[in-house]
Formats: sequence, C-alpha cells, structure tokens
Amino acid sequence: MSLAVTAAGEATRDRILRLADALFAEHGYARVSMRLVATASGVTKPALYYHFRNKDALFEECVLATQKHMGEMLREAAASAGSLEERVTAVAQILLTGSPHHPVLIQNDVAEHLPAEVRERLDQGFQDNVIAPLAGLFAEAGARGELRPEVTDEVAATSILGVCMAFLPVAPPGAAGPVAAPSAGVIADVVLHGVSGRPTEP
Repeated sequence: MSLAVTAAGEATRDRILRLADALFAEHGYARVSMRLVATASGVTKPALYYHFRNKDALFEECVLATQKHMGEMLREAAASAGSLEERVTAVAQILLTGSPHHPVLIQNDVAEHLPAEVRERLDQGFQDNVIAPLAGLFAEAGARGELRPEVTDEVAATSILGVCMAFLPVAPPGAAGPVAAPSAGVIADVVLHGVSGRPTEP
C-alpha cells in the first residue's frame, strides 16, 4: 500500500472521528446512527464500517480522544508556574470549557448503551486523564502544606470536578436555559476557601 493511500485513509478516518464526535456531543449516543455519521462525513456506509466495526467502537474512540485531550490540557495547567489558586483556576477553566461533551451525559450514555468491557476502558480513561491530573495537583499542594491535613487529594479533585460539572450547560427538553456559570476564578476560590466570609484582620 502506498504512502499516499495510507495518508488518505488516515485523513478519512480522522474526518469521521471529528464529525462523529460533534454529532455525539450534540445529540447523544442514541440519536446518532451510522448512516447519519456516514452522510455527515461524506463516505459510504461500507467505507465507514471499514474504519469502525460498529457504533460502539466509534463512540468509544470519540470518548477516549476527548479524555486524552482533556488529560493533556489538565496536566499542562497543573504543572504550570504560579500559585495554587492560579493553577486551580486554570484547571477549572479547562473543566468548564475544554470539551463539547458533558461528562455526566457521556457517563449516562456509556452506562446505558455500551458493554461492560467498553465501560471499563472508558472509566479507566476518565480516571487516568481527568481524576489523576487533578489529584496530582492537590497531592503536590498537600505535600507543601497548602491543604488542610484531613483533605485528601481525591476529595479535593472530586470537589472541583463536581462544582464545575454543576455549571456545565445542559438544558433538557422543556427546561429553562442553563444557569450562568461563575468564572473559573470564583470556582477556584470556593474550592480552596469555601463559601463563608473570611474574617477581617483586627
């Protein structure tokens, strides 16, 4: 097989993944058919099945690619220069805006539609690419004495993840528009310092 043919095949596969990812993000797993993906990608169904054996395999690759991209961004933000609050603000911004997919909706689709072995791989991908970078950031902060001793890195990681997920835009049919998300800086401040007023210095 020539390099040109191989490159063309890879370009087609990348285009399918990119367009399928957008469709899954907009409509969810159940409302996206392989026919719809083929039409959006400008390929025949046989060509689509040449690259992806079924919709489960296509969806899994889309989710894994999203997880890996998030992991790269989160690790870069966690390792950046600056104070703990600046780095937590940076990771909060990524969690709020870094992916078109809502992690809760992905989790629902995975749990409802995919077989156990795929669920396990995607759960591991989430742990490796989302939870681990966040936990690593807070583990370093804890080692420097910047967290209360009783706050583990896992608790801190799930706290910022939970707060950010609560403000990701999801509007079910018939629901009012999403609540406006606070800034990443406000989320970082709440996660690190809580919601109570800080006493003024005497």
